[in-house]
Order: sequence, then C-alpha cells, then structure tokens
Amino acid sequence: MKEKKMIYNIEILTDCFCKIGEGKPEIRGMSIRGMIREWTRLLGGNPDDVWGGKGGNAGKAGIAISSISSRKTDSFLLPHKGGIKPSAIEAGATFELVLSRLVGCTDQMWIEAQKNVENWLLLGCLGQRANRAAGSVWNSDWNFKSQKEFLEKSPTKNILLSNEGFNNPEEVRIIASDTVAGHPDIFGDIKRKDDYRSERVSSPIKMKVVKIAGKFHLLLFAKQPIILVKAVKLVKYDRPDNKNWSKVSFE
Repeated sequence: MKEKKMIYNIEILTDCFCKIGEGKPEIRGMSIRGMIREWTRLLGGNPDDVWGGKGGNAGKAGIAISSISSRKTDSFLLPHKGGIKPSAIEAGATFELVLSRLVGCTDQMWIEAQKNVENWLLLGCLGQRANRAAGSVWNSDWNFKSQKEFLEKSPTKNILLSNEGFNNPEEVRIIASDTVAGHPDIFGDIKRKDDYRSERVSSPIKMKVVKIAGKFHLLLFAKQPIILVKAVKLVKYDRPDNKNWSKVSFE
C-alpha cells in the first residue's frame, strides 16, 4: 500500500510575522506552500512539477496544518534597532505539518515532495523578515549532535554556519537583522518613500536559526558562495563597531 501522508512536528524557533494582508498573525498552509516553492527554486528545482503551476498543472502534493499551539506577542520587526513592534507568533509555537499524496502523484514526485519540505525546514523560515531569521522553522524530531552532522544533512554546500551556539534563538535573530545598508547586491534593499526611483531588491542572502546540540546557531545561504564571503567581510570587518556580528565566526 502506498504511503498517503507524512506528518512533521514543527517548532518555530524565533518570533514569526506571518499574516495575510493586515490581519492577525497566523500559521497557514498557503504561506508554507509558498515558502516551499521558493526554496525548491532556490535549490535549482522546478516547483511546478510537484506543487502545480500555471497552465492548469494541478499540484500532486498537498499541505495542511493541524494541532497548532501558539501565543501572540508584540515583537520588534528590526530587533537590532528597536522601532515598531507588530503582532507576531511567539517563538516556541508548535504545529503539525501534514503532507498529503494527491491523485496523480508518482513515487518519484512523492519523494520530491518530501525532499522539498525537508529542505525548507533545514534552510528556510516563514513570514515577513524570513530572510533575516524571523520565523525560523524546525523539525522538532531532529536531534543534530554536531555541526558536521547538520552540514552533512544540508542539501547544499552554499551555506555558512556559525561556530558559536547561543541559548536564546532571539539573540541570533538580532545578529541576523543587523546588516549593512547600501549594498543591495549583497543584502537587498527596500523601496523608500522618499526615493521613488528606487525599487525593492530582494536579499540574495537568506538567514536562519538552526538548533544543534541544544544550542542555536546562525545559518547563511546564498546561491553564489562569493556573496557569503562579501557579506561576512562587510558586517565583521568593514564595521568594527558592530557588536552583534562580533559574537559569531564561521567555518
């Protein structure tokens, strides 16, 4: 009998700003599906094959959410500098992600669907500021005992993992949030209200909090390894006053 369902026990390690429009923060299968699609593309795959796409291509795997245990909190969107504190899902929230095998899903597609979900859990986040480690998702059934073990599990070598582990995952999010303005090719840029000629540039670097041997580490990903090298140089050496990034070093 073919396996029809996989259940992943998920914990959100850092405050999560996941909401639809101006509504209250909530965990939604639609949002998770979108993040899985994005990470499938980032890692060189075609999400349309499994998750559907334009032209009537129906998805062959479904995402549902159950057993949510969460609390709302007001959290700094930019924790390294303060400012606004929108409503967020508080770190420590848990839920079940249910992956279902739909009609027409071949054995290979089912394998790909599980791999896509796992890759997102290893490298990705959920919600606003996901590129800066907010909404870091984690499979609570994982128990990595060393950095080496985690790196062997990673679907890509285009990552940096901090040598240092922290007791508080939000402390790691503060480090991730404190990047350097004026380098859109490295850290992206936002469209400012006082400069209508500028356009939003998505950050090519994705950051996440991961859990290894009971400690929380900072992970950096980029499709081009040279971007990671340049990013670390900017935050650690071109800004010697940066007390946040001075707390971490990388392999």
